[in-house]
Amino acid sequence: VGIANYRYSGEGGLKQLFWGNGFKISENLSLGVNLSYLWGNLNTIRYMEFSDVTIFNSKISESNNIDGLHYTLGLQYRFKLKENHKFMVGIVYENSAYIKTSESVLISNYKGSYAYTSTFDTVLMKIGDDAIKGKMKIPQFIGGGISYAYKDKYLFTSDVTWQNWQRFSSTSLKDTLKNNLISSLGFQIIPDAKSSKYLNKVSYRAGIKYSTGYIVVKNTPIFEINEENIRY
Repeated sequence: VGIANYRYSGEGGLKQLFWGNGFKISENLSLGVNLSYLWGNLNTIRYMEFSDVTIFNSKISESNNIDGLHYTLGLQYRFKLKENHKFMVGIVYENSAYIKTSESVLISNYKGSYAYTSTFDTVLMKIGDDAIKGKMKIPQFIGGGISYAYKDKYLFTSDVTWQNWQRFSSTSLKDTLKNNLISSLGFQIIPDAKSSKYLNKVSYRAGIKYSTGYIVVKNTPIFEINEENIRY
């Protein structure tokens, strides 16, 4: 049959409009809520081209219109310790969001190359009212963290987040994804928050974040490590 070359291109993205608020349930317990509306468009094109010029190539164009709601909940509890010592724990949960999609698909055979194509035959066309209606599932995530503060000078933080990306799905989009675990540590120091001198009131921060990664390329997860040193 000949050697086939595969080419891919894509563009688009999602926008987010959200409302968030916090509520004090008791003296030490607080609840936070984020309600988000997602919308946008994701476009992909896939080409399959043969080295044998007598064989017709294929092109698949897909356009996904997306819109829907999802929410995030968080709880924070402050422990009463000795004077000048503050300790807090928190958890956050984001639901599995089922976002409505409307997918337009155009599949065609053509002669030519990747840059210069002439359509030969339309194999499948579903656009407008014939677009494929479906849902995109954005997986849930859950996280927790702790922090310890001494006076107004030292602050130590740590948190862990788990994202269930293996449960991601869309109308026809198939991806090789894995669950992601994100862990981070942070430290802040303010020499003297009540000082009248600017340098004494500056916040110095350092932190590190490690993510096991959810994108898999050639059976290898793409992990991420970030280190930050900030002064302001």
